[in-house]
This record gives sequence, C-alpha cells and structure tokens, in this order.
Amino acid sequence: MKNEMLYRSYNGDEPYILLKYGKTDHKLAVEIVNGLIGRQFRVSYSGGDTIAVEKANCLAERMLSSELIVFLISAEAQESLAFRNAIHFALSRKKQLYCINLDDKPLSHGLALQLMGVPGAHLSDDQSADSLCQSIVTEAQFTQHLRGEDARALVDKNRAKKKRVVKHESTCRSAEAPSGGRIRRDGDGGLDGKIEKTGSR
Repeated sequence: MKNEMLYRSYNGDEPYILLKYGKTDHKLAVEIVNGLIGRQFRVSYSGGDTIAVEKANCLAERMLSSELIVFLISAEAQESLAFRNAIHFALSRKKQLYCINLDDKPLSHGLALQLMGVPGAHLSDDQSADSLCQSIVTEAQFTQHLRGEDARALVDKNRAKKKRVVKHESTCRSAEAPSGGRIRRDGDGGLDGKIEKTGSR
C-alpha cells in the first residue's frame, strides 16, 4: 500500500537514524521513511504522541543511541507537547539533529531560537518526498556508515494484517454484552472477556 511503511523500524546496534514525526504527519512520514530506507539508510522511526512512561523511556533510549535524529516538523507537530519535548531532550543531550519542514509555517520564536544553526530542508523546495530524500542524503549528516544491507527489512504484511484484525476484534468486544453487562478488554483493568455489570450494583 502506498501509505504504509514498506520496511520495519530498525532495532539493531549498527549506526542508525532516529526519525520522529507527529501523528498527523503519518502519510508524509511514510514516504520519507520509505525513501531513506530504500536508499539503504538504517532508520528507527517513531510517530504519534508518546505519553506513556514505558514508551517515552523506549524512545529516549533509541534517541540516545542513534547517530542522527531527524525531526519532521509541521504546524501540527509544533503544537504537540510530546513532540516539542522530544526536541528539547535531543538538544539537551547534544545529539546531532536534522530538521525537515513539511510545511511553510514559521517556527514558534522559542523553537526557532533552539533550532538555530541546526541544518535542515523544506519539503516545498522539492517536487516530492522522494526527490527530497534524494537531495538530503548527499548532505554531510547522512554519512555512509548509516547505511547497510540490514536496513531494508520488509514489513511482514501478514503480521500487520493480523494486528489489524485483532484490534478490530478487541473493539468489537467492548460492545454491550448480554444481560446488561459489558465485556471488559485488556487495558480496562480486568481480564479479557470478563462480563461486568454496568447497571446498578
């Protein structure tokens, strides 16, 4: 599918790029991630707003062990506290950064001050996300040692399809159960499939 990641997020120990994007920028992120990994760059990617402590810890660890962090910045991403916190964290750890501006909205004054001197590119300067990838990989930050044959590990489409089915079934299980009860899902604080009365106790 055109709007799906073709390759798995890199999770190895060789030098790699950590690419962070906002949850509303998934479509463009897919094109850029596929473009970079298709050119044999190892890319560990993270989208959405990371709020849960365990996920935030995992993201922080991957950021710290990465060689280069690429932020996809958009008007919506700038409004995300989790996204801005990721930028602040990377800057505080003096990580090497590269920013790709997905739209032409100016950075907020505070963010512009923090990212002053950080190299980057504008998507609007290129005809497509793929041509953007073609141009930025020639820049100094995208070094040869970030590339490798191990980068292009294809996504298991059957596994992804199974996850979507399981998610759909989980959603269906949250519907009303017989006798006025509600089937509790994992994450509700109860065992999966347990019927809980929703009426008077």
